[in-house]
Amino acid sequence: MKGGINIKINELFKYVGLIVSIISLYISYKRYKIKKDDNFKKNEERYEVYSKIKKLLYHIKTEKILLTLDLDNFKNLIHNCNIIFNKDINNYLNDIYINIKELQEILVLDFILSNNYRKTIILPREKEIQLIKWFSDHYEIIDKKFSKYL
Repeated sequence: MKGGINIKINELFKYVGLIVSIISLYISYKRYKIKKDDNFKKNEERYEVYSKIKKLLYHIKTEKILLTLDLDNFKNLIHNCNIIFNKDINNYLNDIYINIKELQEILVLDFILSNNYRKTIILPREKEIQLIKWFSDHYEIIDKKFSKYL
């Protein structure tokens, strides 16, 4: 009788081991699925940032006009980028922000001053041209900058 109990216990352990293996496999699959969903969400967020920045660069390149709203929207957009991008993109976004702010200051100055006075102030005009060129150039290279994240 003792031999029969040992056989049943051994069979029971085999089934318990199989059940534990199945549960472990299920948990691993769920973790994989969650991570995949998180990566998908992060990629969507990255693409959204990329798309909005590209549109902003295009707007600056073509319209050569900036609104305070553009700067505020950009600041809000890049606020959480530390989570979804590495330092290289975050530094790049900061450079864009600084240049947007500088261009905005020049455009406000340009708006305030009349055309007669504008001719005597050459430096902001040259700087404005440099900044517009910078934005045009970066509109062309933004795909390369973001390529490893998209």
